[in-house]
Amino acid sequence: MVMAGVPERVAMMVSGHKTRSVFERYNIVSEGDLREAARRVGNLHTRNGQDHDSRQTSFLPTSRSSKNPTHGAIDH
Repeated sequence: MVMAGVPERVAMMVSGHKTRSVFERYNIVSEGDLREAARRVGNLHTRNGQDHDSRQTSFLPTSRSSKNPTHGAIDH
């Protein structure tokens, strides 16, 4: 639902998740989602004339093992 543009709070109510932690447990983020986010951030930096190549931003999971790939996914 969130990927379709439904606000997270509304998606939580529709799906019956009462807490953010349970909602996040089932809000799976794929490597494709992370690559798309990195592409969009890169495009934003390009449009703003910023040198995004010098930034060490990674949206892919780090080597730490985690059940939730979003934890620790953004390194600055």
